[in-house]
Amino acid sequence: MAKINCIREMFFEKGLSYAEISRVTGHDVKTVRKYIQMKNFNPQNPKPARKRGTQ
Repeated sequence: MAKINCIREMFFEKGLSYAEISRVTGHDVKTVRKYIQMKNFNPQNPKPARKRGTQ
C-alpha cells in the first residue's frame, strides 16, 4: 500500500511522468500506470480454489 501511495504522490504532487517514476521505483511502466489509475485501493482477496473431480 505504501508503494502505491508513493507512486501516486510522485505523479500527482511532483509531476513526474510514468517513465520517470518507473526509473526511480524500479517498477514497470505498465505497473506504474495501473497504480496511478486505480480507484479502489482495497486489496483483492483471491478466489477460493474450486474442488475438482468426483468424490
